[in-house]
Amino acid sequence: MTTAVYQLNPRTELFAIAAYARARALAPETPDSERAALLALEDEWGWTAHYCYPGGPWERSNLKVVLLLGEAWREADAAGLPPFDLADPAAFLLDAAVTVLRSSYRNRPYVTEVEFTAGPFGKRIEWRTISRAVTRFSDGTERDDISYSSPRLHHFLYDLAALRPPTTGDTLTLRIAPGPSALPKPNLLGFHERADPTCDCPKTECGGVIVNQLSQEACPFHSQEPTTLSLHQALECPSLPPGTDTSRIWIVVLNEATPASGRAVERAVPYAHTDRSALGPRRLQSLVEAVSAEAAEAIVRAQLGAWTLP
Repeated sequence: MTTAVYQLNPRTELFAIAAYARARALAPETPDSERAALLALEDEWGWTAHYCYPGGPWERSNLKVVLLLGEAWREADAAGLPPFDLADPAAFLLDAAVTVLRSSYRNRPYVTEVEFTAGPFGKRIEWRTISRAVTRFSDGTERDDISYSSPRLHHFLYDLAALRPPTTGDTLTLRIAPGPSALPKPNLLGFHERADPTCDCPKTECGGVIVNQLSQEACPFHSQEPTTLSLHQALECPSLPPGTDTSRIWIVVLNEATPASGRAVERAVPYAHTDRSALGPRRLQSLVEAVSAEAAEAIVRAQLGAWTLP
């Protein structure tokens, strides 16, 4: 059963029981004597999570939901399904999503990856599974016209987005062939803007709004000029997940502009463990994402070439 470290949404938990029961039943190393019970487990609790109305919300405060979960886990234990390890809930939800897709493509080993793109849905940013999904194949080709409407997949990715909020345009790659899948990478260079009480833009955990082209076009508040003041840069957000990888973020230091030489790149230093206050004025610093210091400097040089100094 789920641990006290993190509790899945009850409906998500039932979908997970069904997904892992099916995967275990289809695994070649599973004894034939265990397959029938596992497939029955998958059928019963997948159906319950999809269609059952428990006489109230799918919450643990609902006694009927607690009873359903207890019965599901008694049957799961009897069928040999191991407890869920939720020490890293985001990794678990990612693995559950991959498990659903691997079960779907078990007879089509030439499918290697499915990539989802994040976009606004209501007041949240979600992983789009019906549109803009890209399916990649072992011969190097890809298709963008395949929809993934599985309610199990939707629940796993919905909860994953709640744990690791993406921004519009972020991508999530689920590896169907053997190999690791990528957790969503946050947009570290964006800004969290001030929100308005009437604003319907998706909010970050810190209460700010990630303003992008879509929100600026659709939101009456964020389409105003001048644009709203920033709360902070995403890199400095108090809700940034611990351990976020900033190794690809570089601070490119510029010189003072002169009429003779203009402005030029002096050096690039890693963002991690660097005191920005010791590098000069913020207006002479540029944050970029790149694989190396040289690549970061090249990006800013290209930007300088496109700028016209006053």
